[in-house]
Amino acid sequence: MGASLGYLDPKKKGRIMCEVFGAYGWSEGIKSMLWMANHLLVRGVNYFVPHAFTMKDFPDPDCPPHFYASGKNPQFKYFHYLMGYMNRLGYLFSGGEHKSDIAVLYNAESEWSGKSMLIQKVTRQLTENQFEFDIVSADMINDCLTSTDGGFAINNKKFKLIIVPYSERLPERTVQKLLDLATKGIQIIFVDAIVEASSENTDIAAQLRELAKKIKVVSLSNICQTLTEMEADKLVLNKEVPYLRYFHYKQEEKSVYMLFNENTYEKTEFKVQFPSNNELIGYDPTLNQLRKLSSEEDFYFIELDKGEAIIIFESSDKLEIEGHREEGGEKEEKIENNLWEIDFVDADMQEVIESQGIPVLGVADQFENYSGTIVYSTTIQGVRENASLEIEDASEVVSVY
Repeated sequence: MGASLGYLDPKKKGRIMCEVFGAYGWSEGIKSMLWMANHLLVRGVNYFVPHAFTMKDFPDPDCPPHFYASGKNPQFKYFHYLMGYMNRLGYLFSGGEHKSDIAVLYNAESEWSGKSMLIQKVTRQLTENQFEFDIVSADMINDCLTSTDGGFAINNKKFKLIIVPYSERLPERTVQKLLDLATKGIQIIFVDAIVEASSENTDIAAQLRELAKKIKVVSLSNICQTLTEMEADKLVLNKEVPYLRYFHYKQEEKSVYMLFNENTYEKTEFKVQFPSNNELIGYDPTLNQLRKLSSEEDFYFIELDKGEAIIIFESSDKLEIEGHREEGGEKEEKIENNLWEIDFVDADMQEVIESQGIPVLGVADQFENYSGTIVYSTTIQGVRENASLEIEDASEVVSVY
């Protein structure tokens, strides 16, 4: 809702600001901060106020975590990687246009004047099926302009259709505006049932009879199938991926897409077709590098780890991008069961622990309250050239040497 207001209110000029990270406590680290940043970016937030730095002596009980914490935060030296990531994407998703065909009416007036459906029931269906949309108020609908291509515009932002969550009553002016738009060919969907009366309890029976002839009434469970038939902007996937989040933004004449796997428990892979006829390339904002995408005909193969995001660029140029080495190979060696030396660098203890395999630490042991760096050392035999190291479920920050 905040992002939609940023796009549709001319005073905000597409700027959507959010204060983020504060008050989660010291269990929050850079990995969870990255998830939160992606959660906001994929919904359109492009200005961030990270919370918080404090000049008070550590520990300051007000709204931890504190990024520097008088030098006591062991992750602070890696914090700039996260800030660079957020800066690049905040810049990338500013100054352009959010691409969405669907306007969802925020039916607040109906909540005050009769029975109604919560707007999030509709937006959840759209989000989990990768449809792009904006949330619009009744005032925005009342003041919107129609355009010549069968759509309508709010603050020069064009839409193809309107979805109205179930509302027993709506303001008389809004009902009349919906009738005017439907008469001019704008597609309007009422979820579950058409509005029955006005919020002011005025006589609008004639307008409702006319409106009923020009709109569609669709059940909530069938809304996405109907939108697909109407060719609304969405990702076309080879399977359902309910935790996949989709963001479509346009810079000048080229589109930029963000895909984010919000699932923190399972990775996902799928084939996807974007609403684009141009060549697409991947972008890693962490390393600020382009990457090739594997494709077959009009579909691209995407694999996202738990909580991972990827940026897709639309390009009309053939770019030379260094290919990635294929995973797997001749031999895989599992090293977690090696003999490991474990050194708690920031602890008072001097001894180094030896362990056959990597133990679970910090659960009902002497390290429950430990905060700092732990160094795990082992020896690997017969490493071949071009070997790769995979560390699964790392948390929070891992540095390898």
